[in-house]
Amino acid sequence: MTFSNRPAPLPFFKTDFPLFLAPMAGVTDPIFRTICKELGVDVMVTEFVSAEGILQAWERNRRYTKIENAHRPIGIQLFGADGNHMGEAARIILDHEKPDFIDINFGCPVPKVVGKNGGSSLLKDLPLLASVAGGVVKAVGERIPVTAKIRIGWDFQSLCAMDACRLLENEGISMITIHGRTRSQQYSGTANWDIIDECARAMSVPVIGNGDISTPQAVAYVKENTAVSGVMIGRHGKPMDFRRRQVLSAARSHAAGQRPAGKGSPDFAACPDGPGVPPLWG
Repeated sequence: MTFSNRPAPLPFFKTDFPLFLAPMAGVTDPIFRTICKELGVDVMVTEFVSAEGILQAWERNRRYTKIENAHRPIGIQLFGADGNHMGEAARIILDHEKPDFIDINFGCPVPKVVGKNGGSSLLKDLPLLASVAGGVVKAVGERIPVTAKIRIGWDFQSLCAMDACRLLENEGISMITIHGRTRSQQYSGTANWDIIDECARAMSVPVIGNGDISTPQAVAYVKENTAVSGVMIGRHGKPMDFRRRQVLSAARSHAAGQRPAGKGSPDFAACPDGPGVPPLWG
């Protein structure tokens, strides 16, 4: 890793185990973010926005990049498949808004995003994924941290989270969030926390875990039994109570933790709310 590619520091790690609100199209608008902030979420990410949309129709799409100081720390998430275009879109955003970081979406499984070679489709082409990440870091990495979100692979025949993480770290990405499902799973089945944990233990940058977190007890289990630096809560964010007192109390209560009954997933069966919230959001 060259000096220019060293990850920028993350000034928003002010707690020992931050809770992130995931970017969810049509859900994590300013009103929803305000509610979650009042409940104690530590870090937020906006709804994602297309780099091509920023370049071709900035005035129409800039509403997706609007942030409020009360929501800080907050990142703006971009998706796209051209590193130069992604970098230019990031520069435009920074010229108009002042996010705390730029996040790159390599995880969205939605067909209309994947069909444009965005989101999780780049997990099928890791050199392109690295090129996109490098393009954004080159464009704005000296001004602001650049982070990324991935899945564990395109399908079970092509699990690539470790390789993707190493490439992203080498390109100067400051933090990596991993959703513990493949693209082919969409939101079915269970998240594989064994893979998330393995990646977290291997990386020198923070790794944030995502998938099936619906209760403070689940947060506590992950905190005590994996190497992740925090958790990102998405579909379960609506019923989830982000209040840190509950989470930290649960962490102490579950400090002894047991290995999960099924490989690859925390013991969510022991959590009273369970992981059974319908997959309504991305």
